[in-house]
Amino acid sequence: MLIDTHCHLDFPEFDRDREEVIQRSRQEGIDYIVNIGSSLKGSEQSIELAKRYDFIYATVGLHPHEADRADQAMQNTLSDLAKQDKVVAIGEIGLDYFKNYSKPENQRPLFKSLLGLAKSLNLPVVIHNREAQSDTLSILKENMPIKAVVHCFSGDEKFLNQCLDLGFFVSFTCNITYPVKLLNSGRDPAGRNKMIQRDRKGVDLKELVKLTPLNRLML
Repeated sequence: MLIDTHCHLDFPEFDRDREEVIQRSRQEGIDYIVNIGSSLKGSEQSIELAKRYDFIYATVGLHPHEADRADQAMQNTLSDLAKQDKVVAIGEIGLDYFKNYSKPENQRPLFKSLLGLAKSLNLPVVIHNREAQSDTLSILKENMPIKAVVHCFSGDEKFLNQCLDLGFFVSFTCNITYPVKLLNSGRDPAGRNKMIQRDRKGVDLKELVKLTPLNRLML
């Protein structure tokens, strides 16, 4: 059985061929799809897709990019959506200090609030983390026990091990295909230059994939 655990079929990029994409995925052997809500509108659309197709399930969440405008009314509406049939997780939620489309001081309380919602409904969470490892881990530890997948992993080996120690799943996505810089790492026993691949922060995600137990790995 193959399950696509992280789709964004509600995104406007699929407006012209959404039905074709969904049907093609079935023909190619995808048994179930989880469509991820990353905004209030996207969460509503995820639920609509789940109602329309028996093999599609939904999550509801507010991406950290939404934090500056995520008032209490929006969070209350999301809480109501989370209680609907076929909603299987809260997410995509978390922290993003790379793009900083929302202020970090607004991202953190939103993240904590949505983790509280997940715990109250006994739902797992889909975590977005980008250059916010320390705060992400600190907030997650405050809310343990919780079930989570750290989506689109972009940390280092220490962060990976910390996530695994907490019992989380780890998701490696298209970022493992991004171009990386070749660095000279000295010479091998035969005297030849050894070249290794690293991203801009010195992390080789392909090596981290190898360190992740298969039963905790999502692609």
